Amino acid sequence: MRKREHRRDNDQCQAADRAQHRPLDRVADAAEISRRAELSRQKERTDSRLGHAFTEHVDASDEQLRRRAKEGVNTRGHDEGFIPENVTRWQSDAASVITADRLWRTPQAQQVRGDIEAKLRAGQPARQSLTVRAPLSQVLGPNWRHDVYGRSRASHGRQLTAWGDDGQAVAVYRRHSDGRWYLHTCYPDPGPLPGP
Repeated sequence: MRKREHRRDNDQCQAADRAQHRPLDRVADAAEISRRAELSRQKERTDSRLGHAFTEHVDASDEQLRRRAKEGVNTRGHDEGFIPENVTRWQSDAASVITADRLWRTPQAQQVRGDIEAKLRAGQPARQSLTVRAPLSQVLGPNWRHDVYGRSRASHGRQLTAWGDDGQAVAVYRRHSDGRWYLHTCYPDPGPLPGP
């Protein structure tokens, strides 16, 4: 029963993606954004190996970000063995969903997906993941700084992340054994810290 529901949810996501040939809009597509966010959360709660975009990069509290920036322990309580330079999150479901949607539609993502699918159809080995980056200003517009938040490793989480103009949106998609692509994670990356 659970597999059937999971398949139905994925089919609905793909149908919505195919039917919607334009980028998402925060206001006009608020219901669709909420639906996608809830589907992602359900997927992550069901099996954390399927992703952590919302667990780690939307729903993380400020205290959880501070702890990760100080100790390397992520939101799910796992010690990752390293501390990222910056621990970041999106400030809303809309920022995360819109970013993942826009990165998925980039020519770069389409090309890499097409190459992977062609190799697999030809019976050749191919990687099963894809990482896409784009400037935050390109993905979210000129007011992107309102959509991002983070804590710095250098201050053990006591200070906020410094966001340079070259901040990036990053999304990782994985192809699973069912042949479908899933968002694994999506996060804001401040890029190199601004000079003195």
